[in-house]
Amino acid sequence: MKICEKAINNYIKFIENNFSCKEKNGQIFIVTPFTLPDNDIIELKIEPLNNEEILLSDNCLVYDYLFFSGIEIENSSRRKRILNNKCRQYNVKFEKGELKITGNYEKIETYINKLINAIQEISLLTYTSRRIKKSSFKSEVSNFLNENKINYKQDYPFDGYSKEHKIDFFVKSKELEKVNLIQTINENSISISKVEKIAFAFSDIKRKNKYVNSISLIEDKNKNWTETQINILKSYSKLIKWNQKDKLLTEIA
Repeated sequence: MKICEKAINNYIKFIENNFSCKEKNGQIFIVTPFTLPDNDIIELKIEPLNNEEILLSDNCLVYDYLFFSGIEIENSSRRKRILNNKCRQYNVKFEKGELKITGNYEKIETYINKLINAIQEISLLTYTSRRIKKSSFKSEVSNFLNENKINYKQDYPFDGYSKEHKIDFFVKSKELEKVNLIQTINENSISISKVEKIAFAFSDIKRKNKYVNSISLIEDKNKNWTETQINILKSYSKLIKWNQKDKLLTEIA
């Protein structure tokens, strides 16, 4: 029994020491020691409501993670079913891209636990897609940067005006204050919603950081892009086609 009690006590201490709170843009977040499959930390937004109730949400964390992993829930009845089942299991709601749960302060620890479990299990929807093509294009870009001795950080979290966004590649420029943010887009996972999501991320980032050079790097082997998709990306970023990748080196210099 002693080894069991020691294990429990150690785990409780770990939990106590690794939860924290932070304020960002006037909003309060609970920072947890738990992560998504890509090791991103799970943070929960907490908002007081009337009658001593609170609202906990993931602030679109899971939706963004799935989206940028090439998983679009709206286009798959199977994924919708899995999502709805998990929401019912943990008594959470999925509204406008957010997982959320509402309840009384007295049971807040229960709601935190339920929401974290829902976040972790729903994020596993990434395994319902092979995503081979997407990964290979991103790897191809990474290899290209390495070959040209470009220093970069991959899957880089960058603060926007309203939220944090994960960008595929962060590259510092020779100009002291300028930074380059590169988002790769695989042609086999093109959709208007995905293009709009990327456009919002760049727009939100630029609203807070005026020295950002945003770049949409698109794969175009099969010429699947529509004029509308191209125009949206051009409105919020520098658009570079992969068959003209040498332009990327000039742009990020």
